[in-house]
Amino acid sequence: MGQLVFDILKNADTAFDNRNYRYAFDLYSQALNIDSENIHAILYRALASAWLSTMQDLRISQLGAEGEKAFYLEHSQVGDSRDYFIFAEDALNKVSEVTYAVFNLYYQKYLLELAQLENNTSFRGTNTAPSRIEKDILTDKAEREMATGAFDCYAVSNDFLSFILYSVADYTESSDTFWYAMGTLMRNAFKYREFARTEYDNGLDSKREIILKLEKSVKNQKRKREAERIEKEHLERNEKYWAEHASLKMELESEKAALESKLAELKPQYEEILIIRNERVEELRKIREKKLREEEACDKLQDQIREMERQRDKLGMFKRNQKKELQICIDQDQRKLEDLKKAAQKAKEKHREAINEQIKEAQQYKEDTADEYITTLNRISEITNELTKNR
Repeated sequence: MGQLVFDILKNADTAFDNRNYRYAFDLYSQALNIDSENIHAILYRALASAWLSTMQDLRISQLGAEGEKAFYLEHSQVGDSRDYFIFAEDALNKVSEVTYAVFNLYYQKYLLELAQLENNTSFRGTNTAPSRIEKDILTDKAEREMATGAFDCYAVSNDFLSFILYSVADYTESSDTFWYAMGTLMRNAFKYREFARTEYDNGLDSKREIILKLEKSVKNQKRKREAERIEKEHLERNEKYWAEHASLKMELESEKAALESKLAELKPQYEEILIIRNERVEELRKIREKKLREEEACDKLQDQIREMERQRDKLGMFKRNQKKELQICIDQDQRKLEDLKKAAQKAKEKHREAINEQIKEAQQYKEDTADEYITTLNRISEITNELTKNR
C-alpha cells in the first residue's frame, strides 16, 4: 500500500508541476482514499483545488482548513525541526503563488470593468452605455466583487501565517529562505486586505510585528552561535598546535611577561611625556595663530581707509573738491595697504615656519623613552597575536 501511494503521489506531483491541476486533484484524492492522513496529499490537493478557482467557483477558502490540518500533522511528527521549516517554506511559497494568481484574476476583471465604465462602452453584455446612476451601481458592484476575491485571499494568507506562529516555539532551525517566504506572504496579505475594503484585521498587524521581531532575533542568535562555533574551533586548533610546540610557547610567554613588567615601569614616564608634549604644542599653536605687528598695521590702515570713505560719502554734491582730496588720500592709502599686506604675508609665513619647527621639536620631547614604550607595546602585541592567531 505504501508503494502504491508513493506512485500515485509521484504522478500527482508531476501533474501539479505541469499545471494540470484537475488531474493532480484527482490523483491526490486517490492517495487520500488510501492514506487519509498523508500530509503531502492533504496540502497539495487543497493547492490544486485553489488553482482550479474561477470567478464562478472560488475554491481558495478550502486551503485554510486543509492547510491547518497538514501543518498540525507535520508538526506533531517532526516538531520544530529543520524538516518542519522546509515543509512550511514550501507551503508558504505555494500559497503565496496561488493566492496571488486568484487575486490577479479578480483584479484584472475589475480593471477591465472600470475601463469599460470610464469609456461609457457596453457593459456586461448590454449594447448601451450606462447612465450615471447605473455607472455608480455597476462600479460599486465591481468593487464588491473585487473585495470578495481579495478578502478570501487575505483570509487564507493570514491563516497560514497563524499556522506557523501558533505552532512553533523554537525557530532555531529556520532558514533565511523560510523568513523570506513568511515576509512575502505577509506583504501579500496586507495588499489583499487593502482591496478587500474591510476593517477586519484578525491580528495581521500584530503578526507583522511578531514576525519582524522573531526574524531579527533568530538571525542574531544564528550569528552568535556561528561566532561561538568559530571561536571554539579556533581555540581547539590553537591548543593542539601549542601542545606540539610547547617549548616555543614557553619562550614567548616568558618574553611577554618580561616585556609587560618593563611596560609597567615605562608607562608613567610615557604618560608624563605626552602631557608635556601636548601642553607645549597647544601653547605654540596659539602663538602661531596670534596676529603679528605687520597684520595689526594692515588692520589699522584698513580702518583709516574706511573712515575716509565714510567721510567722503557724507559730503554733499557741492563739495566736489573736498571729495576729490579725500579720494586721493584713499587711493594713496590703498596702495600703501597693498604693500603692507604683502609684507605681512611674508612675515606670517616666516613666523609660521619658525613655530612649526618648534612644534616638531616639542613633539619629539624625550623621543627615545617614548619610542622604547611604543616598541615594547608593539612587541607584546606581536607575541599575543602569535599565541592566539588562527592556526
